Amino acid sequence: MAVLLLHGAFFRARLARLPLGKGVVVVDEGRVVLLGPKTGGVIDVAALARIEVVPGSEPVWRLHSFEGEALEIPIAAKGANQLVDALGTLPGFDFKSGLSVIGDSRKKARTIWRSDVSQNRLALRQRPHFTSK
Repeated sequence: MAVLLLHGAFFRARLARLPLGKGVVVVDEGRVVLLGPKTGGVIDVAALARIEVVPGSEPVWRLHSFEGEALEIPIAAKGANQLVDALGTLPGFDFKSGLSVIGDSRKKARTIWRSDVSQNRLALRQRPHFTSK
């Protein structure tokens, strides 16, 4: 357990050294929210089908849902370090591979994680859904 905590702390420290990017990230109950100056969005971690990193002068995490929606989160956005814990729950997700793409000069998006569809769809079915009346 201590190794996992240290592992997460290491990656949060690396992200904290980046200059502050645009937007604010909030992670709550497995839901990632981006509040940006011009854009924003919400995506459930359990609904993720694919994660890409887009390098460049302002690198972003691009989170893709099973429904085809994509949410681009600046890697250096305020609160983006919360993604370390949120995405770290995904089976096989490796932050080290994501961080290695940030400095890639080719500026081409690279997929760093892809869902095992059966596991994530099961998680979606188990998540409680609330409706308003």
